[in-house]
Amino acid sequence: MSKSLKKNYFSAISNQLLTSIIWSTALFFISRALGAAEIGAYSYATSICSYFVLVSNLGFLSYGQREIAFLRDDKEAYSKVFVELFLLKVLISSAVIALYVVFIIFIAPDKILYTIIIIQILNSMLDISFLYTGLEKFGTVAIRTLFIKVVYFIAIVTFVREPDDFYKYCIIESMGVCGVSISLFIRLPHLLTRFKGKLNIKRHLVPVLTLFVPSTAVQIYTVLDKSMIGLLSGGVYAENGYYELSQNLVKGGVMLVTTLASVSAPRIAYELGRNNMHIVKKRMYDSYRFAWFSVIPVIVVMYFIVPRVVPLFYGPGYDKVSMLARVLLPILLAMGLSTISGNQYLVPAKKVRYYNIALIIGAVVNFFMNLILIPKLMSVGASIGSVVAEFCVLITELIFISKIGLLRIRRILRYGVSYVIAGIVTGIALMYLDEYIPCTVFGVLIDILAGLFIYIAFLLIIHDRLVIDGIWKFFHKVRENKETEELSE
Repeated sequence: MSKSLKKNYFSAISNQLLTSIIWSTALFFISRALGAAEIGAYSYATSICSYFVLVSNLGFLSYGQREIAFLRDDKEAYSKVFVELFLLKVLISSAVIALYVVFIIFIAPDKILYTIIIIQILNSMLDISFLYTGLEKFGTVAIRTLFIKVVYFIAIVTFVREPDDFYKYCIIESMGVCGVSISLFIRLPHLLTRFKGKLNIKRHLVPVLTLFVPSTAVQIYTVLDKSMIGLLSGGVYAENGYYELSQNLVKGGVMLVTTLASVSAPRIAYELGRNNMHIVKKRMYDSYRFAWFSVIPVIVVMYFIVPRVVPLFYGPGYDKVSMLARVLLPILLAMGLSTISGNQYLVPAKKVRYYNIALIIGAVVNFFMNLILIPKLMSVGASIGSVVAEFCVLITELIFISKIGLLRIRRILRYGVSYVIAGIVTGIALMYLDEYIPCTVFGVLIDILAGLFIYIAFLLIIHDRLVIDGIWKFFHKVRENKETEELSE
């Protein structure tokens, strides 16, 4: 990984980590102030609103990031592309907002709630993060996101204290989403320049429509799940609440890999534009290896700490969240690998047709499994459907990538063997240790540290290249810094 890519990755992952900590701490207060039914009602409403948001977003983020990355050496060219994309985005979003207003007037069951969350469609219109990610300005996005999340947390703690504060909670959640997008406009004058020639908005319409499905890859399943739980569970919004909390708990664990993919995608697009296929191939294989290495211990450790974390953080009445989280854990591996296959290669390489087919297969599988399982198993059925669908997407993507001829499935799967064995060994060890670890915050920390120590120790014993190289580079860097300090003295 190059120095700039490392800087971008650690900037993005630090932001994700701090954001997750703030969000988790906020949930500590939200779950106690409101309840599963109120959280579920908001979750269901936002799932309905999300269909409008998805149309408003189309493929702007993926397409915009890719096009800006291709042109980042030409400031005048990418400035023109940005303005064209933003104007097109405003036109489409305005039409979507008009349709949503009609929905509120004639269909929405809770007009106040659905009016509040119109802010989320406004956010999709104002989201210009594709400019920053295309230029690899991840630090700017990270700082602004962190600041808004801190403000969000303060607002939650201050204003959300009982079930009657439900609408306040909805306003704060929606404004928290929109705040980041608004803040990104501050630096626009420094990033853009004047350009010549007429604007041509129409030329972007077809590519943006083509990237509609892949740009909504992660959201499709969760949105569909939440909507179907609300519809098929007979309006028992508590089921939506349990599912929402379990999703938030589990999917934070895959941020190591999804962040790497989002950071690497502009760089891979840049290398693809220069036909440096040997660099692309190496980065892809390295990403897959890192995905196996990072996701397996997260799955294993989370399996053992979830029953402790849920009652400690969410309070009483959320026992079902533990079960749902454990059911959902395998999705981390599927999401980690499929994010690399799709977002990091297929989209930047303009193999969008293959990505679309994979996602459509996953969506169809998810829909029919939900239709069968939710009436019987409620949120558990939705969780099972999500896991199966995500693995269908992964398998389809790997088949396509293999046919393209860039990568070999056997090599990708072979990377995972040692990490899966290390995960099994870690799991067996934690199973015995758990009998002596208390159900406290300190106990959760012991579980995490013990699991990571056993996992890394086993990989060192079998001489895993990734771990040994990482440790060697770390000590080499420390020695270099020490020598530099001694010379400066």
